[in-house]
Parts: sequence; C-alpha cells; structure tokens
Amino acid sequence: MPALRTVTASAANVELRGAALKDLASANVLAGKERLFVLPWPASLGAGDLTASLTVAYVR
Repeated sequence: MPALRTVTASAANVELRGAALKDLASANVLAGKERLFVLPWPASLGAGDLTASLTVAYVR
C-alpha cells in the first residue's frame, strides 16, 4: 500500500496511508506520463505550500 508524506513550510509532518490513498493502490501510471489524483487534505496541515513524497512497494 502506498504512503504519502508531507512537510509544510512550518515543518508540520503528516503521513497519509490506507483508506486515504486507496485510489493510488490500483492506479496505473505509464512511464513518461502524468496522472492527477485528488487526495484528502487533513485539517492538521492547514493551508499553504507543502512538499510531498510518495513511497510505493511494487509486488510482482
């Protein structure tokens, strides 16, 4: 299951997992292409810029 970790300008960290990212678990993104996903925005993040990193484990 994927995990999305965010860091805001104020250094607040939030990690989304499980049901919050269920649409990412079954998505296909072809090499060299982009895909847009709408994800929940936790109240603890507040408004403003953030940096996010996505971690996935590929099972074959």
